[in-house]
Parts: sequence; structure tokens; C-alpha cells
Amino acid sequence: PWRWYEEMLNCCLDLEQVKRTGITLPDFSCLAICQGLSVDLRYASDAEASKDYQKTTEATGGAGGSLEDFRAAVKLACLDDENEETSDDNDNDDEATLRHVLAVSYNRKTLGQTGTG
Repeated sequence: PWRWYEEMLNCCLDLEQVKRTGITLPDFSCLAICQGLSVDLRYASDAEASKDYQKTTEATGGAGGSLEDFRAAVKLACLDDENEETSDDNDNDDEATLRHVLAVSYNRKTLGQTGTG
């Protein structure tokens, strides 16, 4: 199975480069799209954002997002749909079932945390 996962990375990134430098949020988005997922890439709105950051947002097609937008995305990813069964017995892998997943990339130093990545 591990080989299959490595092969999945080759759609828009060079695997050797990923091993050396990691991936960016736009790269992560590209990988998700390559796997047939729908992606809503957003960057936090910040009145003091640098011009380089704003250029990156525009170049990658990412939309800006307010704190309210982020909170709504967290709720959407964390709360069960009222009509969805939450039983552990339900192993329904129906492709028509829409599942929301939230992936967040952030600067640990900004939050007073140590480490990177």
C-alpha cells in the first residue's frame, strides 16, 4: 500500500522535492484535486498582510476568509449532518455522501508554539 500513496503524490509534485522541502498549502490543494476532491482554498484576511502574501493569495486562486468564515468551516467539518447516521455500524462509502474535511496550515511561532511544520 505504501507505494500506492507515493504514486498519488506524482500528479503535480516531484516526490524528491517534497522529501527535501515539504509542501505548501497550494501544493496540498493540488494533491487533493488530483485525487478527485473538491477544494475551497482560503487564506486568512489580515489588514496588515504583506504585499507578497497578497500576491501569493491571488496567484494561487485562494479566497480571503474572515474569522467568521473560519468558524463556519470548523462547524461544517465537525458537526454531523442531521440526516447522517452516526452509528459505528454504518460503513457506507457511498460516493454521493458529501463529507467535509478541514485542513489548516498556520505559523506555530505566531501562536507562541515551538517547532515548525
